[in-house]
Amino acid sequence: MRLGFRRNVITILDFQKHSFVGLFAVDENPYLALRTMGYLNIILPIAALLPALSRAVIHSSALLLNGRVALMLAPDEGGKTTALRLHRSGVPLSDDQNILHVEEGQVTVYPTPWTTLPYTGQSGPLGGMFLLKQGPGFKLERVQPREVLAYLWDEHEYCSRMLPKPYRMKFFEILHAACTAVPCHRLTFAKDHLDWDAVDRAMNGG
Repeated sequence: MRLGFRRNVITILDFQKHSFVGLFAVDENPYLALRTMGYLNIILPIAALLPALSRAVIHSSALLLNGRVALMLAPDEGGKTTALRLHRSGVPLSDDQNILHVEEGQVTVYPTPWTTLPYTGQSGPLGGMFLLKQGPGFKLERVQPREVLAYLWDEHEYCSRMLPKPYRMKFFEILHAACTAVPCHRLTFAKDHLDWDAVDRAMNGG
């Protein structure tokens, strides 16, 4: 059992029962209260418990494109939502939180309800991982899986540090499996243009 402490929130996680209880104090600012409750009292505990089920919640946006999922990685305000809004075909899954499920060497991406986009409930196999960077034009550059893995580990440190060692190792294994299963790229794009056809080709080794 672990205790998590954040502003106005105490979370009690029971890793044996795969359950959690959140104690939440109302904030004087309603918007901050809802954000605190949503991200720290719901998403974080669920993210902490999922590795036991070979799943991990990833801060990302995802587009189902021709049967495979492009997973876009960036911190807050890094372009995840903007990238999805530039698509011409495909199905946006979520622009903030997605779930990776590793089973028998296959990685499947599932959306979560924590998104500003309409929830479709669709899912698909992971096709590629893309580190987003906003710039003056479009560019795709192949990167080593270890670069994406290092980014993911740092970006989700808030979750991994509260896990017991076996769960933390499982979380790392899920991230490693995802990064080594598909092509990894750095994707630079302008706010008004993203070449999704090039992304599709990159996922297929082109």
